[in-house]
Amino acid sequence: MATIDTKRNPFMQILLILISAFTFVLIFYFLVMINAKIKETKYIGNIQRENIISVSKTGTVYVRPDLAVVKITATTNEKTATAAINKNSEKSAAIKEFLKQQGVEDKDIKTVNYIVNPRYEYIKLLADELESSILYPNGKRTLVGYEASESLEVKIRQLDKIGDITTGAVKAGADDVGNLVFTVENIDIAKAQARAEAIAKAKSEAQIIANNLDIHLGKIVGFNESGNTPIYFNAAKAYDESSISFGSTPQASVSIGENKIEVTVNITYEIN
Repeated sequence: MATIDTKRNPFMQILLILISAFTFVLIFYFLVMINAKIKETKYIGNIQRENIISVSKTGTVYVRPDLAVVKITATTNEKTATAAINKNSEKSAAIKEFLKQQGVEDKDIKTVNYIVNPRYEYIKLLADELESSILYPNGKRTLVGYEASESLEVKIRQLDKIGDITTGAVKAGADDVGNLVFTVENIDIAKAQARAEAIAKAKSEAQIIANNLDIHLGKIVGFNESGNTPIYFNAAKAYDESSISFGSTPQASVSIGENKIEVTVNITYEIN
């Protein structure tokens, strides 16, 4: 088979040069396109750190709570587990019935804890028993009964009835009323107000900085926000347990106050 001598063939030399030039142009074109695509598809937050201004501001809204949440617990001690469960169920049923009479709906009453535990006590041994006892030198742990406990999480929407409800729950058989918190049921509205305030503050601050530096703000290239978890009023007890005597229960007294909702935003501008 005959071979072509490219060194002696001017046409082939020109063709090889053209192919090499075309390959170089093609590679250069793809490199330019890739670089342009990277710049085009960069997302907010993945920006270069040159020629930018970042401003952070916090918006604050104070909201009066419209919902109270309280935990009501009934506890019973009996000799047998069955007796403890049955008697405590009666107490819980009486509490739930009272709550419904006060206008609390079924959807706002939820069992959040239910426990049945054995109860033990250490029984001291007699002198002659201690001398002969190796396993129980300090006394013997003895089963004395069972404890049944049910805790209800109750939402109270009529805040002016908190005192009546918590006090009446104790009269109905509750052994513990506590963990009272006040919250805002639709907190998103308050957060939106706080966010709008924070953004307005951040924009104003960014413009002031730009004017002082004699520069012009470009487009927004970065944004993020964070919010606080409001710390609500929390009462260990809704009543003073030490003042209960002879079946009488003092009227609960609580202060609602306001909840503080905060949203902090950070806005990043390009500098033109």
